Amino acid sequence: YIRKLTGHKKQKIMDLKNQIQKREIKFRALKDDMSNCNFVYGQLVYDAIGCPRITEIDSSGQGLKFHTCIKGTEGQYTGLQDKAGKGNDVYEGDTFEAIYKDCPDGYSIMGKDTTVIRIKATVVFKWGGFMVEMMHPVEKKLVYSRLADFLENEEKIVNGNIYENKT
Repeated sequence: YIRKLTGHKKQKIMDLKNQIQKREIKFRALKDDMSNCNFVYGQLVYDAIGCPRITEIDSSGQGLKFHTCIKGTEGQYTGLQDKAGKGNDVYEGDTFEAIYKDCPDGYSIMGKDTTVIRIKATVVFKWGGFMVEMMHPVEKKLVYSRLADFLENEEKIVNGNIYENKT
């Protein structure tokens, strides 16, 4: 399929393929420890009864350290960063504030009839890729956007996650 494409489309697909191949595979989850319920980062494995564990190389560099984690808080690194690649790593479950601009006349960007609404956008893995899920404020249905397209705006900053910030 890629060989049949030419020019700009072929280059865009090749760039995406290279980005996916170069992405570091890592995970995070909330540590199941009442005194220290923070995220731990590393590789994700499940024990015999299905509880998630994050593994990391121990301080000696010779062995592995296993952290028991809270089931349902696992999230994979997307390979992208907020602030257009200049900020924090973005994981599944991270949230952003998105701005919805309703322009009734279809032309004005910030005209007198424009409604600006701030909505919560959540990173999800759907349809084989990382997407941003948002509730459309007018149509009241879930809408999706590719995460990479969403993050092109340099103002986008992770403002929380669905595990620690339930609102």
